Amino acid sequence: MKLLVNDKTVKLDIRTVAEMISSLKLNERMLYIQVNEQTIKKEEYGTKMLKENDHIDIISAVGGG
Repeated sequence: MKLLVNDKTVKLDIRTVAEMISSLKLNERMLYIQVNEQTIKKEEYGTKMLKENDHIDIISAVGGG
């Protein structure tokens, strides 16, 4: 499926947010995700279904000090 992830078009063979995270090799503990401007809670990652041309924003928290 074709998705717009952080303003870049990507093609992934996935259905859910959790599958997208895994496919992109991201650490889900440190993520904030919006799908079509709707915030997705971590407990919804496995059930939130994505659709062709969804607009996804992924923000990754960076630790430091």
